[in-house]
Amino acid sequence: MLRRNALSPMRIYVNAIYAHVVAESTRSHHIVERNHVFKDSMGNHDIAHQRNGFDLTPEELADWFIKLQQVGNCHNINLVTPEHVVPQVALAILTARDMGLNIPIIYNTSSFDSLESLQLMDGLVDIYLPDFKVWKNSTSKRLLKAEDYTETAMESIKAMHKQVGDLCFTSDGIAKKGVLLRHLVMPGKEDEGREIMRWLAENVSKDLYVHIMEQYHPDAHVGKRKRTAKDSKGEEEAEVRYAEINRAVRDDELGSVRDAAFNIHHHQQHQKTETTYTKMRPIIAIPAIIALVHRAYSRKSLTHLGLATAALTATAHALHPWSAPFALLAVFYFGGTKATKVKHDIKAQLTLSATGSEGGEGQRTHIQVLANSVVATVLILLHTYVLRGSSAKCFENGRSATDLLVVGIVANYAAVAADTFSSELGILSKSKPRLITSPTFRVVPPGTNGGVTAAGLLAGVFGAFTVALASAVLLPFCAESSLVDRVYWTLAFTGWGTLGSVLDSILGGLLQASVVDKRTGKVVEGEGGKKVLIHPHPRAGGATGYSSASASASGSVQQRKGEKGGVETVHESRKIESGRDLLDNNAVNVLMAFIMSVGAMGVAGWLWGVSVFDIAALV
Repeated sequence: MLRRNALSPMRIYVNAIYAHVVAESTRSHHIVERNHVFKDSMGNHDIAHQRNGFDLTPEELADWFIKLQQVGNCHNINLVTPEHVVPQVALAILTARDMGLNIPIIYNTSSFDSLESLQLMDGLVDIYLPDFKVWKNSTSKRLLKAEDYTETAMESIKAMHKQVGDLCFTSDGIAKKGVLLRHLVMPGKEDEGREIMRWLAENVSKDLYVHIMEQYHPDAHVGKRKRTAKDSKGEEEAEVRYAEINRAVRDDELGSVRDAAFNIHHHQQHQKTETTYTKMRPIIAIPAIIALVHRAYSRKSLTHLGLATAALTATAHALHPWSAPFALLAVFYFGGTKATKVKHDIKAQLTLSATGSEGGEGQRTHIQVLANSVVATVLILLHTYVLRGSSAKCFENGRSATDLLVVGIVANYAAVAADTFSSELGILSKSKPRLITSPTFRVVPPGTNGGVTAAGLLAGVFGAFTVALASAVLLPFCAESSLVDRVYWTLAFTGWGTLGSVLDSILGGLLQASVVDKRTGKVVEGEGGKKVLIHPHPRAGGATGYSSASASASGSVQQRKGEKGGVETVHESRKIESGRDLLDNNAVNVLMAFIMSVGAMGVAGWLWGVSVFDIAALV
């Protein structure tokens, strides 16, 4: 055990020095540990907390290195967690080499090292033997009392590998240089082990040697009584410390981590082939964009400016290296267009157009295109930028903040698809819609903002499902993601998209005025999702002005000057059925999409232990 002497900074407190015969093994080699110099270690409770030992200067420690080399069968000098005495150890190694030391130096560490210490050891260490203990910050905070352990370990391990590379061996199978990483599987923490395996393969090396260990057993404070507390009956009951890890590791937990390591290695070998099927290539993107725009033009579903906006939006989606974002746009467009055409003639008779003709959805404008896609487009462009500077080639299901952007993209289209299906198909319901924002859920005319029906809700579920299923099929999930993971993904986004449809109804019922024609009792729809005019506008020469809550409150009769200066009484033909005249339909759609996308990212970040604010650090 090595510990810095507080009274003499250049002296090292040593617990024990001896030849230690043990082997770290891989598939075909026995590796490294033949003799140890033990010191302070966060993984060895008895060593770290006992005070037996003696002081040495760096020169005296170098003498011991030489003695160990002369014992015979000692393949290396193994320094256990020397981070806090690196200057003294570095001086001892340099001195020993001048004295003839020629066996490898092993740096045996928990990976909670500073980059400055590792830089000082560059060229002095032959083999790094780091641990990667846990993945989640919450776990490291509780078990290791170091909330930043994972981030520190990542940087340390990458720095170690940069110095010495992958593990290599002598002709007789003894390790001579490189990195051998260890992971001790903990009870109930096999999911963290799987995440560690994936990160190592993708960020350090596909050929990294990893020793997945099973020898964990409760020790030190684990399982001990912490204190007593009184239950509801006033009786004292013991509280066991760290009860969640107060057991041995099960075979299935160990096997789960080992299988993940094997599958990730297998996936890395075939990743180039898999990427061929998930990458958005120009040879696919250009014809797809042309086909999408041509269909909209031939069906006259978009205005000319709407077509141009749709083309730019599709191009932004096609810039992403994965095919999934463009596919989600296509699924939403084709599904929404189909829903709009269902019984169009019947729907046209249920509402009125603000221009005086029958209702029903006409050509969509550029504003309507952006209202449904602008949030997703921003997230897609951001993810494209971040992804191209990252080593990640697949969706890692919560490993980093970049995955939250994918969640936001899928959430956007699941929500707007649910809203579109709900609006276009729910209006055909045989039952009368009820106002979701009314305390009594009063009956309102079809097409009223905030009006909901069971049929509309089910249609929204189906709309969200189409997007959720498409994302589950087309997103390039990393290799260890199972079919069950994709099923959960589909169910989660189906439910989330449906909530988006409900939120849109609430926002529309509260913030958007629903205007009704008094003569027919039908809802008047604004052209292109704009606000509906309701009362005379003084500048319009007798034309109808914008709707407003004040107009509704002032009554249905207004006076205006006639052509000869007289006063003419005008009876308004429209009234506000519900809602406040704050937003138009397009603004409500944008607000809903933003809330659902950011909300989904927040929920996913909470579940995965990743902060949404970490995205800023990636840009």
